[in-house]
Amino acid sequence: MLRMLTRGYSVYGSFFEGDRADWIVQVGQRLWKIQVKSTTLDRSGPPRVTLRRAVSSKSGPKRYMKCDFDFIVGYDMRSDTAYVWSWNETRHLRVSVATHPEAREAWHKLQRKHRNTRRA
Repeated sequence: MLRMLTRGYSVYGSFFEGDRADWIVQVGQRLWKIQVKSTTLDRSGPPRVTLRRAVSSKSGPKRYMKCDFDFIVGYDMRSDTAYVWSWNETRHLRVSVATHPEAREAWHKLQRKHRNTRRA
């Protein structure tokens, strides 16, 4: 949240635990739903961010849907680094996304127009 505030964005949080969007961020006239996750270590590669949410059913975790977030942020506590992906960048993935330099502190993505539609 501090990273978004220092960039001049208006940030709103939910009063309820378990909401699908952790933050609503206003950038100009746009409102973005932001999901924040901690990174997890992966023995075979870079840290990863899950794209699944817990549900209270026997079926186990479910993949976030398009309506759940516009951006997902993976925070790596070990390096104090935030990784930012739009829905479009993760929509083809099923379980998780690996951290990579292009997503490192990529807050500029909130300024761009990221359409949540598939390209023809």
